[in-house]
Amino acid sequence: MGSHPHHLIVQLQETTTVFYQRYFNNFVMTNETSDYAVTHTGSWSPADKLMEDCWPGTSLKFSTFDRDNDDNEDNCAAIYGAGFWFQSENCTVCNPNGDVYPSLTSRLGIESENFWTPTLGDWNPRAVGIFLVRQ
Repeated sequence: MGSHPHHLIVQLQETTTVFYQRYFNNFVMTNETSDYAVTHTGSWSPADKLMEDCWPGTSLKFSTFDRDNDDNEDNCAAIYGAGFWFQSENCTVCNPNGDVYPSLTSRLGIESENFWTPTLGDWNPRAVGIFLVRQ
């Protein structure tokens, strides 16, 4: 990805015709040496608040099972079964890289599943797409 700014686009599919989207402007990710910290200049969504509460800040470092960079006393990536830019307090209110169960319409209540609270509550997405588009 380099140092070029991108737009990060996050999409959730509720049904075959209903999607939720959020765009992050001037999204830049650092390299491995800096633990893939990210910055962006703001975000917007056409019709909803998707991921507004999931990613409240910038300069968060990416955490994985073997690289715990979230400044939480626990390894958030190990708890939630996926890597993400977790927050230091309470890890996260969203797990966009978690397991998706497309046949279900509501959450199972397990930590490794894909969830988007408080924005979508107990709703379970049918599909998730995360895209980078170079500016």
